[in-house]
Formats: sequence, C-alpha cells, structure tokens
Amino acid sequence: MNSERGGRLEAILLVGLLAGTLVLCLYRLEVYPASWFDEGLVLQVPKNLVLYHEYAMMYLPEGLREFDPAIQAGPTILLPIALVFHLADIGLLQARLVMVFYSLLAVAAFYLLVRGMSGMKVASLASLLLIFTFDHEFTSFVFMGRQVLGEVPALSFFGLGTLLWFRGWKRSRWTALIWPGLVWGLAMLTKVQFILILPVALALFWLLDRASGKRLPILYVIVPILVSGGCVLMWYGYQAASLGFTDYWQQVRELGAAGGMHLLSFSLRKVISAGLQLSGSTLVIFGVPGMLYTLCLSLQSGGEREDRWMFLAVFATTWLVWYAFLSIGWMRYAFVPTAISAVFSARLLDNLWNWAGERSQMLGRWLPMTVGQVAVGGVIVTLLLSGLLPLMKQVVQSPDSGLRELADYLNTHIPTDAVIESWEWEVDFLTDHKYHHPPYEVTNAITEQIWYGTPVPPDIYDPLAFRPTYLIRGPFAKWTGIYPRDLLEQRCTLITSIGDYDLYMVDLDGGE
Repeated sequence: MNSERGGRLEAILLVGLLAGTLVLCLYRLEVYPASWFDEGLVLQVPKNLVLYHEYAMMYLPEGLREFDPAIQAGPTILLPIALVFHLADIGLLQARLVMVFYSLLAVAAFYLLVRGMSGMKVASLASLLLIFTFDHEFTSFVFMGRQVLGEVPALSFFGLGTLLWFRGWKRSRWTALIWPGLVWGLAMLTKVQFILILPVALALFWLLDRASGKRLPILYVIVPILVSGGCVLMWYGYQAASLGFTDYWQQVRELGAAGGMHLLSFSLRKVISAGLQLSGSTLVIFGVPGMLYTLCLSLQSGGEREDRWMFLAVFATTWLVWYAFLSIGWMRYAFVPTAISAVFSARLLDNLWNWAGERSQMLGRWLPMTVGQVAVGGVIVTLLLSGLLPLMKQVVQSPDSGLRELADYLNTHIPTDAVIESWEWEVDFLTDHKYHHPPYEVTNAITEQIWYGTPVPPDIYDPLAFRPTYLIRGPFAKWTGIYPRDLLEQRCTLITSIGDYDLYMVDLDGGE
C-alpha cells in the first residue's frame, strides 16, 4: 500500500515538474527570447526543406548551398521542425514548440536518471535546480529551451542515453548497450561538442573505474562509442555522397577552420575571461564542489551507484576543462556542464541536510527540523528563488525586439525582388525577400577579432559589392560593427527604425 501511495506521489510530482516547465516555456514563446543571428541560421534549413526540398542554406548569388558549414544544428532538430512546417505552416512559434518538447524530454530524462541513483528527493531537487537556475541567459535551461538551438535537445539525448546505458549494465547481453549508443549518437549529431567530449569522458571514466578497483567491463564503454560514432559517420558519409568528394572536402576545410577556432584553441586571455564569466555562479559555488565531492565518494566507495555518479562527474568535469582551456569561451558552451551540475548540487545539499539532521539540535515539536536543516533549507529556497524570480521577470517583461514589425514592414513596403544586404538571418526566416549576407569567412574573421584581437582584413567584405537596394542594421551587425559609420552616413539613407533594427536605402551611385 505504501509503495502504491509512493508511486502515485512520484507520478504527481513528475507531472507537476513537467507542467511547470511547460508553463515557463510556453508563455510569450514567440516573443521571448528575441530571435537572433544563430537561431535564424538554424531556421533557414527547415524553411528551405519545405520550400525547395533541400537541406541547405540560401545565399546570393550562389543560391542554395547544401549541407553548408554554417548550419549549427543537426538533423535531429531540423527534420522535426521541417515536418511541423509542412503540417502547420512556417513560423517561429511552430519551430519553438519542437524545442519545448525537447525541454520536457530533458527534464523527464534527468529526473529518472537521478531517481535511479539517489531516489525521489534528490531527483526532485535536481530537476528544480535544472529548471530554475538563472546565472546567465546562455546557461539558463528555460532561456535555451525556448529557442531553436541545439543545446537542450542534445542534453535531452545525453540524459536519455545515459539512463539507457546505466540500465544496460544490469543485463548480461552486450546488445543492451546498442540503444544508449544510438541515443548518444543523436546527441552528437545535434551538437558537435558531444563528438569531442563524450568519447574522452567515457575513456577517462573507464580508467578511473579500473583505478578504483571496480572493473567495469571495457565492452560497456567500447560498444556505445562504436555505435554512436557509427551514427556520426553515416550522417557525414551521406553528406559526402550527396555533395561529391570535391565539394564535400571544401566544406570540411571551411568547417575545420571554424572548428579549430571554436573548439580546439588555447588563449590565456580567453581562459581568464571564461573564469570571470563563471565566477560567482551556482556552478562554481555548488556544482563544482558537488562534482569533486562525488568523485571523492566514487573513488573511495564501491558499488554500481557510485560508478554512475562517477561517470556524470567525469563527463561534466571534462566539458568544463574543455570550455575553460580549449573552447572559444562563449557562455553557451558552458550550458551543458552547468545544467548537469544541478544533479551534483542537489546531492551535495541533500547530504548536507542529512548531516545537519544528525549533528544539530531539534528546534521543537512545532518545527521538526534541526537548526542546521533550517539553514540548508534556506539555502535551497534562496537558490530556487534567485533563479525563478529573474527568469519570470525576463519572460514576462522582456520587450519585443521589433523583429515581427520589421518583417511586416518589409512584406508590405519592400518589393520581394529587391536585394537587401543584412547580417540578421532571423529576418530572412520571416520574409521572402532576396538577402545577401557577409560570406562565411567574414564570420570567422569577426569572431577572431572579438575573442582574440586579430585584425580583420580590410578587403574581406564589401557591403555594396552585390549592389543591394536596401541594408538592414540589426543587433548582430551593431554588436560586430560590420557596417562602418561612414558607409551608413555617405551611402545610405535611413528609412525607418523598428525596435533593434534600422532599415536603410542604399545609394549605389553615391561614390561614383
């Protein structure tokens, strides 16, 4: 009877967590956060799949470029969104609803994952910390889960794959390890960082496991790596077969140049910047101590449960080391370890609660807690409120960027055959005009300038080379400063400013 009652309570709790996540993700979904450069890039592919039946980006004058290196998310996101577009028309809200599904999947996967390791109480606290932590927008689960980016879907696949992997340990057949490999393969296809970090973390985990005398069979590591790697090879092999070797190799070279800068580069300035960005965050205050605490327990104690905790700690630590020393240092790259750190924070706080209950005096019958437990409870409440309150403020009060109004203005007043120079890919998604964008190498050059101080070659980009009739200067162009002031003052006339966007008419003959 008690087990039935406990099962009902847990079901109600999980439904409540998912319902709360759903409310936080759905309210003003089309407005907050404002769509931006990266989301616009991702949305190009499903739009082109529906309109032109091509897995491609649209460029002028080249036209559609299949499997373009600028595509930042995998088919696990783009194909479901394209299906929704096919069934329910093209729109930002429709695309973001797919992301809401992945957010719910991530919460459910991590609840069940932690539930199997430490019970319902720690799983509930870990889920709440995952949802409500709000140290920075790009490490916020709700903020990231409300837009079309790869982090939350990849996290959901990682959590689900890890859950299946742990369950596969209990079976004697190696075939039980195929399913976690397949799901981890989906995580790798969704975000390329998993290709780099997950195999390394698995290898380090196995070495630590052997050093601590637990002796997990190496087959438990090799099979998932081979299966997930096979998924990645099949996808890129399909691209090579579709493009032909010459075109595919050219794209690999472009992707490699950007990947080396983003994923495998060291700079002391960048390391200091990454540390400063994370200082004072929940990750540093509770997450990292929780990881170290978990690693110590895992190395000292035996048992399958501690092995599971060890793997999560090794994975999160490996990602953090990569983020601090080898990545370009964008806060988005810290999202995954920040999200996973919620499980370590929850375990650490639960153990502190139990320790305080044993070593502190009860307050009385009216409050069946010790002084220490009141203190730990206050920390937990403070953590949750410190994330929930700014998160709700952002969702409720965040102003509209003016993107939809700009799109309406363009659709109403600007001919669809007019060429518009722009670096705001999100505008492309909402209109059907002809856009010319800075080429891919400009993105890499600007990135190097911002993060490493490398000067941008003066002749790498001429905004008027393709003879545009109009020019849009939006948030990304303003942040990068790609359009010089003298160009805007001497060759352009401001037509209108809508929110964060300025629309100019270009005087093509002004310099002649």
